[in-house]
Amino acid sequence: MAKHVSDFFSNLKWALGLAWEIDMKSLIFLFAITIVGAFLPAIFISLTGNAVNIVEGAIGDELGNFQIVIYAIAVIIVLQIFHGLYNVLPSMVQFSAYLKFSTATQIKNSSLMKRIPIRFFDDVEKAKAIDAGNNANRSMAYFLKNTLISVGGIIGIITLLVLAAAESPLLLLLGFIMVAVALPVGIYNARREGEYWFNEQANERQEKYYYDLAFGKSSAMEFRLFNLGALIRKNWLGVAQPMLSRRVELDNKNNLRNDISDLFSLLLKFAVIASGILLVYNQQLDIGGLVVFLMLFDQLAGQSGSLSRGISTTYHFAQNRFGFLRAMYNADYTEIQPYIMDESLKTASKDDGETIFELKQVSYQYIPEKYALRNVNLKIKKGEIVALVGSNGSGKSTLIKLLLGLYTPTEGQMFFKGENYANLNFDDFMKHTGVTFQDYVNFEFSIRENIAFGDLSQIDNDDAIMAAIKKGNAEKVIERLPEGINSMVGRYYEDRGVELSGGEWQRLAVCRALISQREIMILDEPAAKLDPIAEMEQFNSIRDTAGDKTAILISHRIGFARLADKIVVLDEGNLIEVGTHEQLIAKKGAYHKMFLGQAQWYMKDEAEVKA
Repeated sequence: MAKHVSDFFSNLKWALGLAWEIDMKSLIFLFAITIVGAFLPAIFISLTGNAVNIVEGAIGDELGNFQIVIYAIAVIIVLQIFHGLYNVLPSMVQFSAYLKFSTATQIKNSSLMKRIPIRFFDDVEKAKAIDAGNNANRSMAYFLKNTLISVGGIIGIITLLVLAAAESPLLLLLGFIMVAVALPVGIYNARREGEYWFNEQANERQEKYYYDLAFGKSSAMEFRLFNLGALIRKNWLGVAQPMLSRRVELDNKNNLRNDISDLFSLLLKFAVIASGILLVYNQQLDIGGLVVFLMLFDQLAGQSGSLSRGISTTYHFAQNRFGFLRAMYNADYTEIQPYIMDESLKTASKDDGETIFELKQVSYQYIPEKYALRNVNLKIKKGEIVALVGSNGSGKSTLIKLLLGLYTPTEGQMFFKGENYANLNFDDFMKHTGVTFQDYVNFEFSIRENIAFGDLSQIDNDDAIMAAIKKGNAEKVIERLPEGINSMVGRYYEDRGVELSGGEWQRLAVCRALISQREIMILDEPAAKLDPIAEMEQFNSIRDTAGDKTAILISHRIGFARLADKIVVLDEGNLIEVGTHEQLIAKKGAYHKMFLGQAQWYMKDEAEVKA
């Protein structure tokens, strides 16, 4: 228990420190109006009691004191109006401030996400922690609101108890008993809620995945055509129903504790009413005092409930969600330090300065004892067009991610223009490189934006965008669109958006890589969704536009490799052959076998057509 409390206050301090860093002035203002608001109930109750006594005294006198009755009633009305305004106006300011904190936290988080190495997303546990941190990140406003409710509630209850002590020791005792019961119930419920949230994260992720399969656009066709409803529903219910049962059980227990607490408060209220009437009957309390007596208890009951809920939510977020966010912010995102095999790997090889990329005995493991790449030695020269070929799982995409600095080798060393990757500034490095990934993103924006994402400095340069469209063989895509390069594509968010085929989306992705004048192009399966003829047209266009650029191309169909200056053959993570098309065909090794194997399919088709 002590550790839970210690973790709670530690995470609370960290989260408030984050809010202070985001906007110190707004945080101070929020606390100030919270503290002012915490004192107001006691002030209003005290003034209301005095006003009632004035009215009572005036009614017992002659009508000459009627004017003071009017004044007293006016004071009560003004107090109520002021109290109502205070509840409304600060709420409007608070909403704006909370929105600012929430937005700023998400912006800060987006900067953090840029620093997290891609390999972290390949680790299930790290990916879960990042996902949990992102969920907490969106809750900053809700957390701050309930923290301030808790602070205001604590101050307000102390103030009310002091006022209760001034009125009657009995009222103080009853109020203290009610607070002492309500708060532990709320905190205990929060702890159970936090434990549930922590334990159900993996199940919630899985449930969401099944839900998205059933209702998401990306799986809609397969879901219907393959009649997957029954199977996916079974899997979904297998996760969702036990979760629902546990959720209902938790809510029932929490509600039962709350109901018992509320019933206890109601019994105490009856005791307060009876005690107040008895005190008035014995002339130990005047009418104003009775009003104060009853109002104080109602305020204590309300404040206790509010404080209980505020502390419950604050405890849950600080103990659980912000624990994940804090861990995410403070994690060591230093990449795996490359294993140095010998001194010769520490520096790049000496040559004529034409080497762009150099890999020395580079290996990479996604999981221990299983290599995605192993002992790769490779040089790529300036102006070379290099084809990476190999079967699925041979390590082509992993090699690309290493070259782009998205992964750090688990063994060996890598160099860019003679500079060790460990010393590179990757924002500067990426200014040299245009990229199309195999799993490129379909951005449902305008054509202009889709292409300009490859170089945002060109977003208003129509000539550059049209040149990229021409290089990427996407002219026919643009010609049929109603607004040309300003046409919206995709229909998920825009009714006026135009849906594209897979091949058309891919052409846009290639245009994105070709818009800049960067000296290096890396294209991972840039024609996978094109037919063979369109694929060769695409690769010929890329070669023609490459000029003196260095280009690295990947494709499962290796006919394009004849256009390359160098062919790199990978197999099960090993680099097994390097050479030109002619050299590797003459060698009659793995490349020769792959090339003839694919050629036979086309030759067979041609024979069938002739027959």
